[in-house]
Amino acid sequence: MSKARTLANFVSSGNPLADGAIAASEVTGLSTVATTGAYNDLSGKPTLGTAAAQNTGTFLQTANNLSDVTAATARTNLGLATVAATGSYNDLSNKPTITATANDLSGGDVGSIPYQAGTGDTAMLAAGTSGYFLKSNGGAAPSWDAVPATTPAGSTGQVQYNNAGSFGALSDGTSGQVLTSAGTGAAPTWATPSGGFSASVSFTSSGTWTFPAGKTKAWIIVTGGGGSGVNSFSGGSGATAIKFVNLTGTSATITIGAGGSGGGSGGASQWTDGTTTLYAGGGNAGGSGGYASGGDINVTGGWGSSGFSIGGASFWGGGGAGQNSGYYTGSAAEAYGAGGGSYSGNNNGKAGVVYIVY
Repeated sequence: MSKARTLANFVSSGNPLADGAIAASEVTGLSTVATTGAYNDLSGKPTLGTAAAQNTGTFLQTANNLSDVTAATARTNLGLATVAATGSYNDLSNKPTITATANDLSGGDVGSIPYQAGTGDTAMLAAGTSGYFLKSNGGAAPSWDAVPATTPAGSTGQVQYNNAGSFGALSDGTSGQVLTSAGTGAAPTWATPSGGFSASVSFTSSGTWTFPAGKTKAWIIVTGGGGSGVNSFSGGSGATAIKFVNLTGTSATITIGAGGSGGGSGGASQWTDGTTTLYAGGGNAGGSGGYASGGDINVTGGWGSSGFSIGGASFWGGGGAGQNSGYYTGSAAEAYGAGGGSYSGNNNGKAGVVYIVY
């Protein structure tokens, strides 16, 4: 079959092309536009007017084209408020009424200070005295307060102390006194020191010692009386008790032992204050020394001896001299508590003593 068959004949017969594909040029009856696809090759084309001719009715007009008009015109056409274009607070409608904020606070005077007296309540603190400083009082209103003096009042030698928020001057004390605290809330005072030893007293006869005011401690030395010499034997010395004593109560009773005489022994000496007792026995006539008790140190009295001998020595010194080959008689002791010398003569022992350092 020839390829050169008409398209109409091909379509109407419904028979396939027996010899394969055909080129457009081999097909008759096609319009030109079938192969060109050009608008101008169409037949029966409509008549088109210009754009200006179509600027009627609801067609987009120049005034409605946003790129061709001002922002104000575009805002109007879009129904927007003025502030949409200006962004200004003044172009807002229904603006709130604002009470003018105070450049100046009312109710205050020159130099006054505003402070919050409560929730939503501002008060004014009146001006303070020149040179005063503002002081917080916690949850209460602030206040003005004087600056503490940099040089407190007072005279030479006086001591300054805090007197309930202000300075106080303690009057001059006596030379040698010390500053003593009187406890919480009380002014300090000057007082005579109670520590350390500053004086002494000795007892050579029995009596009572009243404790000095402010004294709480003392060093006590108690010595018994020395024994006398007897024939060829010298007397023994009195013992000595030594102690550091805490003074309790108000006084101590003191006993002084006598020195032995005429062949007699020495008497005992003693300190007693109701808490502490110091005992120092007297020396024996022509023999041994006395014994002591109650002291931190207890010194036994020195022995007498036979022959032309010196009396027993006490804590305070040697005893009386003995007779020398018949030329000299024995002598009495001179040191407290010492024993008398041997043989005849005035060979008495020496009385005891109580010596107090406080």
